[in-house]
Amino acid sequence: MPKIRTFLGACLLAIVLLAPAGANAARALGDAAVAYRADRVLTIGEQRFPGKLIAIPGRQRHEQAVAGLMQVAILDFRASLGYFIVPAVSAYLDFPIGTALQELSDPDLVGSPQGSAQVNGVATTKYRVSHRAPDGTRIEGFVWLTAAGIPMRGDGAVIDPKGKRTPVSWELSNLQEGPQDPQLFAPPRGFYRLPAGALPGFLSGAQ
Repeated sequence: MPKIRTFLGACLLAIVLLAPAGANAARALGDAAVAYRADRVLTIGEQRFPGKLIAIPGRQRHEQAVAGLMQVAILDFRASLGYFIVPAVSAYLDFPIGTALQELSDPDLVGSPQGSAQVNGVATTKYRVSHRAPDGTRIEGFVWLTAAGIPMRGDGAVIDPKGKRTPVSWELSNLQEGPQDPQLFAPPRGFYRLPAGALPGFLSGAQ
């Protein structure tokens, strides 16, 4: 699978595994109650994606470079939209995330607390994650959440209906809570919006 396409999918897998429902069920899943930024390492199977996560209530911004090319994925939980941006070509495209968010609304997704732990110097509570989607896909693992719902760590797997298991893990470090620039959570002005049908060619051409 191309690395750029994997990164885009990885961001969606991350919100599935790291939804902080147990910490604050009144908020949208995947949405912490505070603004913050942190270094982030996401691992999908054998591929490792170091980068940065910047978040405000209602939105997340994932940044990283793959093969020297900067990529950005923005998740807007309230609008049920995601944006994939490649600054080098001044272009972006948007994609719906409503289906994923509906899955995250399952009240049984995140189980009861499994204890507490320090993750890179931050106090967290460990929760078990277990869910089966209507198509038979299963999500199994654990998440470590702060009191405000920041997902400091996740470790688990996505299992497709045929039984194929894809390990997924996530860890944050150098956490800094505080206000973030709202302009970071929308495509830059002047960038060209590509039609949804351009996604396959856009991804393959950006490798």
